[in-house]
Amino acid sequence: MLPSHRFSALRQRVGRGLVATLVLAALAVGPALQAAPPEAAGPQGVMVHLTLEQDGKVLGQPRLFGALGQAMSLRWQSDAASGWAEHWELQLSTTQVDPVRLLLDTRLSRGEPLKPMVRPRLITLAGEPARVDVRSEDGLHTLSITLVARLADQPAPQRVP
Repeated sequence: MLPSHRFSALRQRVGRGLVATLVLAALAVGPALQAAPPEAAGPQGVMVHLTLEQDGKVLGQPRLFGALGQAMSLRWQSDAASGWAEHWELQLSTTQVDPVRLLLDTRLSRGEPLKPMVRPRLITLAGEPARVDVRSEDGLHTLSITLVARLADQPAPQRVP
């Protein structure tokens, strides 16, 4: 019965008009959706400025750059003249908590071979200092690490004195 059933002329015109309207709407809206600029993504990298101090004396001020969530590490040896000569390693991973706060997941190891010492997790405002202090077993020496993390697309150029 379906092949022999014919639609009225009015139904055929309405159907064709509906199909034409949908095609024109798709042609008008489709390019507009594709032309919309992608949502601007923030920086996917992080620059961390470090200050390493032993017993109040600055050992160095290195910088680390990497992608958010990527593990970064730094190795150094502390001052033997002070009586607390050690090999050190700082492992660091940074994630963005919200638009202005960063989580610094750190692991500080020392000795030869390296053995984990502390694993502080620090939440700080981007560009604001966070600090880790550790003492020697005898309490006579202190190692301080100040970290200032900023979101960045690329490493900042180094200044030449």
